[in-house]
Amino acid sequence: MPSFNAEYFGTKFMGLNYGLIVTAWGFAGLLGPILVAKIKDLTGSFAATLPAFAIVLLASVIIPSVTDKPASRAAVATEV
Repeated sequence: MPSFNAEYFGTKFMGLNYGLIVTAWGFAGLLGPILVAKIKDLTGSFAATLPAFAIVLLASVIIPSVTDKPASRAAVATEV
């Protein structure tokens, strides 16, 4: 992940960007089990969580494929 982050966004803000990625991963690790427990309490089954996770996984496949790579400063400077 760090090498992808550096290639995609550049190395100037790699620490900040990777820190945000790890922070989001941490929040998912904390909030994911809470969300699953709430859904199980409401429905009585863990099977009801599968559609929610399928939607999240589908979004995680689609979003990177439709997102454009940020332009580098050199490319932006030559366009202006």
